[in-house]
Amino acid sequence: MVPVVLCLCGLIFQCEYALNGQQEKESEDPPKKIDPQQLKGLIPAEGGAPESTSDGYWLIDAEKAFAQARKENKSVLINFTGSDWCSWCIKLEGEVFSKPDFSKDALEEFVFLKLDFPSDKSNQSKKEISQNEELKTKFGVAGFPSIYVCDSQGRPVAKTGYLAGGPAKYLTHLRKFREKLIERNELFALAAKESGAAKAELLDRGLGLMDEGIATSHYEDVIKQIVTLDKENKLGLRGKYYAAQDAEERRRILEKVDVVVNSLPPQAALIEIEKAMKEIALPANSKIDALQQKLYLLKSLQRNNDADRLLDEMVSLDGLTDDRRERILIQKAYNFVETKRNAAALVFLDEKINTYPQNAALVTAKGEILDMLEDHEKAVEAYDAAILLSGGSESMAEIMAMKAYALVALERVPDAIEVFQAFIDSDEHPDFVKADLLIQKAMLLREVGRTDAAELAEKQALERAESEEQKSELTELIRQLQEIE
Repeated sequence: MVPVVLCLCGLIFQCEYALNGQQEKESEDPPKKIDPQQLKGLIPAEGGAPESTSDGYWLIDAEKAFAQARKENKSVLINFTGSDWCSWCIKLEGEVFSKPDFSKDALEEFVFLKLDFPSDKSNQSKKEISQNEELKTKFGVAGFPSIYVCDSQGRPVAKTGYLAGGPAKYLTHLRKFREKLIERNELFALAAKESGAAKAELLDRGLGLMDEGIATSHYEDVIKQIVTLDKENKLGLRGKYYAAQDAEERRRILEKVDVVVNSLPPQAALIEIEKAMKEIALPANSKIDALQQKLYLLKSLQRNNDADRLLDEMVSLDGLTDDRRERILIQKAYNFVETKRNAAALVFLDEKINTYPQNAALVTAKGEILDMLEDHEKAVEAYDAAILLSGGSESMAEIMAMKAYALVALERVPDAIEVFQAFIDSDEHPDFVKADLLIQKAMLLREVGRTDAAELAEKQALERAESEEQKSELTELIRQLQEIE
């Protein structure tokens, strides 16, 4: 990487201090000011009197510089400098910009524009001072020297600063940026002949040649084109450029949906939700949040068929996480039960279990619904199948507890207690999970009147707690169980 040194960190402080009317104190003498005789033989700046439009071969009028660049098909080299106080600016001027070896070759490819911020502004017009301040703000200049390579419209492609090594090295450095500018222009020209995804991708490649900060600060029009062309984020470009804006907009839309659901009658709220969701293309998991509100309204209106169709739409959304899709499938099964379509719920779950045969959550949901329907024998079978599919100790412990209560419903209390004990005695599971299951066991023991055994299980749970936080939570649960009893 080319070692470029900007007047930053402590030097920025020194620079700003000098701009307030104080001269920078240096430990060594800065390079001498440029002798006007050094400029003899250099290509002069075009247009206007030197005192008003140029400084030697550097133009000081931005409008004239860009006009000349357009006329001569050149790039613009902008030099933000503090010519009489910034040591790095003076070094760059003395080592590079003042050298005929640099200027003669560089002026074949660049128009030079100097935007000076000297301590002594007596030789600057109000127009020049105002122009320089305006462009400093536009470019976000925070340190000197700041050197930009721009097109003839004033859009930068790269930023650099002081670089040791003399004229030839610095010109090679700048030419690399000009090559990027030429490549950018070629990509943008190709994009102008295309449409849709092809155009968006070419524009994105053009922006990709620049630092992110330059692209986002100076190419808002190009970014808007890309985002418009990739409105649904199918290319991932809208998300790339509008991630922050879209996140804020999604938050606003979801808040709006929440407000209308809680403040309007269901039918009116449904209409407003539809309007709100058209304001921005929500990604799948955010869209689900809004559709859940719509589902709530449909169910409150007892529009069961519409609710079923909405759930099918939710499941089929591209980009959903597996976990989210799984939860919606289970939600649809429960929607069948809530609307007294029990047989349909079990048929639906069997169909999805065949589609996703390794999904423990779907099998567990089948067990829960069978329990709700008081078919406890089949519920136990479903829980056993789910236990074999479960992927971790915590999920297995939850299913074990469900199975135990299904056995209690079958008046098989000893078998239920054994389910808990088998898990607790196993060496395969961590203590913090066993501690939680011991509390579940204690709850069951208290329900069947075995208080002494319950207290022993509670004591064992506290002994197995792996953190003070868990121990505190278990202690509170035990207190609540004792109060209920």
